[in-house]
Amino acid sequence: MSDIPSEPPALPNSRRQPRNPLEPSSTSDGDAQAAAGTSRQTRRQAMTAQEVRNFDEMFNTIFNAVDKQERAPLSLWPDGKAKEGVPIIGIGRGRLRSGAAQQRADMFTLRQQSRKIKWTSADDEELDSLREEMDMCDTDEQLLNWAMENLFGPPEGAKTATTTLDNAFPRHPAAYPHLLAKLMQTFRDKYQDPHVALSVFKHAAERSIPSYVFGCTTPAYNELILTRWTCFRDLRGVHDALTEMRANAVRVDEKTRRIVEQVRREVGTREQWMDGVEQEDGVGAVLRANLEGGESAQLMKKIEELIVPRGKKKVKKPSRFSAENEDWKRSALKEDDDGWAFDRWAGKEFENEDVRWKGKGRSYGRKAEHEEDKLSL
Repeated sequence: MSDIPSEPPALPNSRRQPRNPLEPSSTSDGDAQAAAGTSRQTRRQAMTAQEVRNFDEMFNTIFNAVDKQERAPLSLWPDGKAKEGVPIIGIGRGRLRSGAAQQRADMFTLRQQSRKIKWTSADDEELDSLREEMDMCDTDEQLLNWAMENLFGPPEGAKTATTTLDNAFPRHPAAYPHLLAKLMQTFRDKYQDPHVALSVFKHAAERSIPSYVFGCTTPAYNELILTRWTCFRDLRGVHDALTEMRANAVRVDEKTRRIVEQVRREVGTREQWMDGVEQEDGVGAVLRANLEGGESAQLMKKIEELIVPRGKKKVKKPSRFSAENEDWKRSALKEDDDGWAFDRWAGKEFENEDVRWKGKGRSYGRKAEHEEDKLSL
């Protein structure tokens, strides 16, 4: 037993170093051993310092570009409660989109966040004080200067040396849509300047994405539609404004429906206002040609479709008493085909019916036989 080796026998050289099938079979054993030794000596080389720096710069450039599009500083949040670095645009690191698509996604995200802003008593007091300041302006120039400073100006405490992102959000996010609508109404009705009212809406819409989302809401769009119609009789402008509301997820309220109803009534009685418009450089002639061509009817149809609330269509389940289930009653209404008539009780058909009913059940047949036995007695 002492002669038995404790170690396993060594494998043959051919199994320890398998020959490459792509190499020619004429290779000698010495050449194979040399090739095997060379393969064992080959190592993975490490990256040089210059290559490491180049890769670091490349990855930093990619990640910084994504962070700039998906993240915003703390000053971009209107309530100041958001944590620094929390993404406000999109979810995760998705596929990079074009500028228009990215702006549209940002707008819808901010639109959802703007609806979550709760109205408090402090916001109510702030709105009342700002409205009083607007009413104290004696001229339209003073009102415009007040709006550029207090409504469209940078937030309180913002540094002038910072980027435009610090001034992206409005100064009063909760009262901003109501003040914008009040400003447009004041320029249109009090100062009889509808052009400035339209310019105010355009300035708020093009100032920044947060300015459009928080300011150009349903009250501002209502004033825009009312200004375009009452001051310019712009039916196509009314249609375009409602189309923007539908495309940008701006809800339609009861005041919007009342304005559209007013437009519909006045379009029906267009002869009352066409004569006054014809005096302005031939604009009335163009409007008359459009109205006579049927364009007003098509626009009104589209306008009425735009104010209809959108929702999921409910599929009605078939009723138990539907027309298809009651189809068997139609054959019973055909009196000429049943073979029955008044005061006609005997006959072949009646006998057949009697036999059929008797044979339908054993108990019924026994009862009928018992009745016949009684009559025979």
